[in-house]
Amino acid sequence: MPKTIESEALVVRTVAYRESDVIVTLLTATDGKLGALVRGGRKSTRRVGGALEPVHTIAVKLEDRGGDLATLREARVVKVRARTVTDLEALDVAGMALRWARHLFQPRHPEPQAWETPSRQGRAPPARCSPAQPCACSRTWATRSTSTAA
Repeated sequence: MPKTIESEALVVRTVAYRESDVIVTLLTATDGKLGALVRGGRKSTRRVGGALEPVHTIAVKLEDRGGDLATLREARVVKVRARTVTDLEALDVAGMALRWARHLFQPRHPEPQAWETPSRQGRAPPARCSPAQPCACSRTWATRSTSTAA
C-alpha cells in the first residue's frame, strides 16, 4: 500500500525523462532527499504549475511505494524568494548550496538541522559573496550538512 508524504521541500534538481515526464530531486523537511517522478511534468502545468523551480520552498504531496522514486502528485509554491532569483550573486550561492545538498545528503534520511538553514534563507547574501568566496550562510549550511550527513 502506498505511503503518502506531505511536506515542504526545496527542488534540488530536475531532469527530463522520456517524452513528457520529469524526475525531480527534492530536499524535504520530513523525509530528507527524495527522488520523484512527475508524470506529464514537461507538458501539463495543472498539477505542478511552475512549482518545480529551484530556490523557492514548495509544498509537495508524494505517493511513495518504497522504490527508488516516489510519484509527485501535487506541488505548489509556499515561499517565493524573489530577491534571490533577481540577484545573480544570490542565485549563484543558492545554486551552490543546492548542489551541496544533492551530493552530501543520503536518500530518505531526514536532516532536520540541515533543512532549517536553507529553508529560512530568503534574503540576498551580502555583496561580498561570490562563487570563489561564499558567504557565511552558505559555509554554515555546508558545515551543518556535512556534520549531519555522516
